[in-house]
Amino acid sequence: MTFFRLLSYINQKVTKYCKILQLKLWRNNKGVITPLERVSDYLPREKGREFIIKIFGQEVDYNTIDWHQDYKSGYTYARKRFDKVKYFLVFNQGIEVKFPWDLSRFQFGVDLALCYHTNKDEKYYRIFKDLILKWIENNPFLTGINWVCTMDIAIRAVNWLITANIFGNIFWKDEDFVKTISKSLIDHAYYIETFPEIRKDGKSNNHLISDYSGLFVLALSLVEHPHACKWLQMAVNGLEKCMQKQVLEDGTDFENSIPYHRLVIELLAVPLILKPSCFSDFYKQRLFKMFEFVSAYIDHKGNAPQIGDNDSGIYIKLSENGEQNHSYLLSLGESIFGYDFGWKDSTDYIPVFKYLKCKIEIDKTRDCCKTTCFENSGYYFLKNENITVSVFCPTTDKGHRHYDTGSFTLSYKGNPIIVDPGTGCYTSDLEIRKMLRDYPSHNLYYLKRENKHNIGCFGVKVDTFAQVNEFTDDSLRYSVTFDNGTIVERYFRLLSNMLVIEDVIIGSSDNLFCALHFYNTTEVVIEGAARISEEQYQYSPMYSILEKRKRILILPSEKLTTKIVCS
Repeated sequence: MTFFRLLSYINQKVTKYCKILQLKLWRNNKGVITPLERVSDYLPREKGREFIIKIFGQEVDYNTIDWHQDYKSGYTYARKRFDKVKYFLVFNQGIEVKFPWDLSRFQFGVDLALCYHTNKDEKYYRIFKDLILKWIENNPFLTGINWVCTMDIAIRAVNWLITANIFGNIFWKDEDFVKTISKSLIDHAYYIETFPEIRKDGKSNNHLISDYSGLFVLALSLVEHPHACKWLQMAVNGLEKCMQKQVLEDGTDFENSIPYHRLVIELLAVPLILKPSCFSDFYKQRLFKMFEFVSAYIDHKGNAPQIGDNDSGIYIKLSENGEQNHSYLLSLGESIFGYDFGWKDSTDYIPVFKYLKCKIEIDKTRDCCKTTCFENSGYYFLKNENITVSVFCPTTDKGHRHYDTGSFTLSYKGNPIIVDPGTGCYTSDLEIRKMLRDYPSHNLYYLKRENKHNIGCFGVKVDTFAQVNEFTDDSLRYSVTFDNGTIVERYFRLLSNMLVIEDVIIGSSDNLFCALHFYNTTEVVIEGAARISEEQYQYSPMYSILEKRKRILILPSEKLTTKIVCS
């Protein structure tokens, strides 16, 4: 960035800063939040369960929270004006900015409301109220790390509102607290209106969807505020455009990441649930296809493959199940559309929202519980009564994808066998970031050499190309071409308890390796290998967590047959 461009950028920041302060000073006494009609006020939960806060596996004592601290490194961010918090200066120093951001999203609020309704104990409401008041006290408007990212500001506002609505009467009767939280929520709305995360190139991503989704919920809650109608229209227009630009025709998210698909589908679904009349039939039909994609990629236990980046991002807590389980999304989709997506076990779904049916005609439905593909995006799923194989042959470099052209995962009866190692982190450790998104960290062929494109924290530029040549109910044939002219042809055959992979290498096999990353050990028969070695690798089941597991590295000959036996 040149000096003059930098000066222009700073001036824009100052101008917007002055604008948002003027809005704040103009505020009148109107704008106290009102109930959201479709939020449930009673949610059952297991009795006797204790309330805890965990962020990326780290337990946080809710009695002594430091909202500005990364608990894993111990680093505390300065309490400066938001545009003066230079959080990027501590990148690659083991400091995780996402920790205070995720903590301040307040996604643990649903847990508090669940505990209150189940145990009939007002202490959970007192904890919620105390945490909100302390957050407001320790995070003055436009001050500190938690006023930096619009996405997190929007998610926090929605979680405050949803949680308050779930608490119900005990909250609405607490008039002084309602007024206090309302004033802060107006600040949140002003901020989102002033700083929507529209990129300089005009393109949008999941951050902008978060901004508009949060502003939509705020507008419905602050109905008496003079800006409510403007906020609602801004949010609806923005969400409709994001649906058109970011969700492809087959219902897949452009980010090239299944974990991000989970986040985006929640962001787009919640506004529709709260006020379906605001949205077009196009919006509803495209959202329906997003749920179809979920039914295609989950395995027999509802688990999703880790394809692309995974920052463990969710909008609202809608499930009690683990990180990788996405089956609750189908329960959410069924409650919206009244359509059976083929998933029967809905015990993990938390019914935060009241019953809703979108009365629209859905076209081009298909059975995604069986073998199916989304070829425009490059996702192929082989399924039988026991096995699910997910193969990724991406068609673009966009979004949050990895260097994973031709990679695959495998599960047997819902138990992971071959896995993607995950993400690890974004900015706290650049070496881990680069390692886990590079070619050798995926289940594919790669050339053993430095990847000169694997630099920085975001964005990839691949030098391999995949082409699918055959796809049937139990087989997939595709080829991957490398920049040196070498071609690897792979043929997958799915049997009842076995995946057979036949590979043919055309061209030079110098420095060519094949990797298989195991979650659970199983019988593997390999024929045609010049050399096989076993070693440990770093597996990241969720953001910021690393575990050691085993992988196989294969130095192939011209033909290689791999039989993965599942039991």
